Amino acid sequence: MTTTISNLPPSMIQTIISLVPIQEAARTSILSKDWRYHWTKIPNLVFDEAEFQVSGEGDELTTLERSYGGVENQRRSMTKRCKFFTAIDRVLLDHEGPIYEFTLKMETDVTCVEINHIFSYLAKQNKVKKVTLVTAGGFKLPLSLFSLDQLIELRLSLCDFQRLPKFSGFPCLTSLVVDDVATSKSALLHLLSNCPSLKSLAMNTDAITRDDASTIPQLFESFPTVENLSAYLSAIESFSQYGVPRVLQASMVHLKHAYIDNMSFVPAYGLQIVLFLIRSSPNLEKLKLKILEDPAFVESQGCSFRPEDYPEILLEHLKVLEIFYLSNEKPEIDFVQFVIARSPVLEKVRIILFDGIDDDEELEITEILLGFARASPVVEIIVEKEVL
Repeated sequence: MTTTISNLPPSMIQTIISLVPIQEAARTSILSKDWRYHWTKIPNLVFDEAEFQVSGEGDELTTLERSYGGVENQRRSMTKRCKFFTAIDRVLLDHEGPIYEFTLKMETDVTCVEINHIFSYLAKQNKVKKVTLVTAGGFKLPLSLFSLDQLIELRLSLCDFQRLPKFSGFPCLTSLVVDDVATSKSALLHLLSNCPSLKSLAMNTDAITRDDASTIPQLFESFPTVENLSAYLSAIESFSQYGVPRVLQASMVHLKHAYIDNMSFVPAYGLQIVLFLIRSSPNLEKLKLKILEDPAFVESQGCSFRPEDYPEILLEHLKVLEIFYLSNEKPEIDFVQFVIARSPVLEKVRIILFDGIDDDEELEITEILLGFARASPVVEIIVEKEVL
């Protein structure tokens, strides 16, 4: 088997090796003389602390490890952390050729000089196209990350950037994911405004500090080329200090897919933000909402939605509507009716019901939704409960 694989082109061998954990990839160097350096040329590097295997647990602790003291499990954890960074250093020093994709997943403290050194190394090479950084503990992004001006994809998770340095931007970046990140309105706008080629944006965070007077129009104007948008409702609401406008002056003509998570019809901002999005996105093809509030809370607030108040709205290009955790509350039902009646090319409506809905309510909701007047003659309406 080894002989057969060895006859493959080097580029294909490197592709195969890149599919296994980096530790396993490095071990392929012992297969034969021809395999000694294949692993040093793989362009995609993934370092995941949770999957990192430590050998020699009984080895003597280094001076750095001993300085931390503590109980045995703390010593072992520190030993693993040191060996993890040592392994990364070894790989980077031995690596030949460009690194196009780099992934680092680990728990860390607010500051971690080792990570700063890693990104300083990547910045000097400046060939990286895709970066995934998943940390914890409020780790502050290294300044050298913002020197990677060849980036096409960037995913940040569980880190912190309340302030960003002045930088020339990410001119090539087409995909950005900000996932459970602690940031501020000014820092987020500074980042988005410097990504002129952005096509896909996910703002899955509810930890945005309201540090200035930035508005919802300023937020949406900062990513005019985005085609796919995913966001927590709270991330958009952070910019609603001065209310929600009816429509954006310069329409988001490129936006085709929109997904709002943590959607709420209470307070009214949730619905108003979705209506603002619909009005401002004339070419929207898919709308997905995930509703998370308690239906009893909706009822207690006396919320209402009157479709007749919005005669100007027509979803001319909408093909798919998906709503998760719909309840039997009138504002939510009315909204679905509104979309079905205003979408002439709608092809599919998929409704996942709130898990507290019983069988009788499920049947009642299904009959109501199937009975709505439809602007599209071909629309399929699916109502179901989530399968746990």
